[in-house]
Amino acid sequence: MLTTEFKIEDAIEVWKEEAYEDGFEEGREEGREEGREEGKAQGVKEMARKLKEATMIPIEQIALISGLSVADVEAL
Repeated sequence: MLTTEFKIEDAIEVWKEEAYEDGFEEGREEGREEGREEGKAQGVKEMARKLKEATMIPIEQIALISGLSVADVEAL
């Protein structure tokens, strides 16, 4: 017969480790999502900058297409 002694301290330690791992993974996913959003915003700004430099499209139209403000497009 196998006997196992249950210790509350061991259980608490396991729960802490599991909570840490869950929080760590949640943080990683939030970081990935934040990175995707930042990358997307950077891509829009880069596209608007290239349109501004390479074309005769009015800044107002570039702002409308990109979703940026006129001031943001002018600052690029």
